Amino acid sequence: MATQFVLRSTFLLLLTCGLAAAAATPPNAKPGCKADCGNVTSIPYPFGIGPGCYMDDWFEIVCNGTGAFLKRINMEVLQLTISSDESVTDRVLVKSPIIYWNCYNNRSGGTVNLAGSPFVFSSYVNKFTAVGCDNFATMTAIEPMVVGCKS
Repeated sequence: MATQFVLRSTFLLLLTCGLAAAAATPPNAKPGCKADCGNVTSIPYPFGIGPGCYMDDWFEIVCNGTGAFLKRINMEVLQLTISSDESVTDRVLVKSPIIYWNCYNNRSGGTVNLAGSPFVFSSYVNKFTAVGCDNFATMTAIEPMVVGCKS
């Protein structure tokens, strides 16, 4: 029996700063820019599809026919929530790859690297889970904390 760990397949990412604070109305796509992609509707600025439609390359969305993807981190966007209300946390719900490590044949798959990005994992919505027997799973490079679990 192979030992492996698996992370939940969706993550809620939070923007590290309130980008819409200056807006008086709920954010919309930049004028002249595409606002919808697949099941994601009303893609608000600072996100955008196409040149000149996003704030910087961290917010570029590629619409490839199967869905909306954040290009720099290659994760499918399921929902964007940007608010002009500073008390509301801006959120991006993304589909994550299944992350695993199989110690019997030294195979692994999937990674998520948010280093240098304006995104962080939500500490109150996401679940980090190790599945199997005698597992020890950790998340690294999240200074100053160490996050993990043991089964």
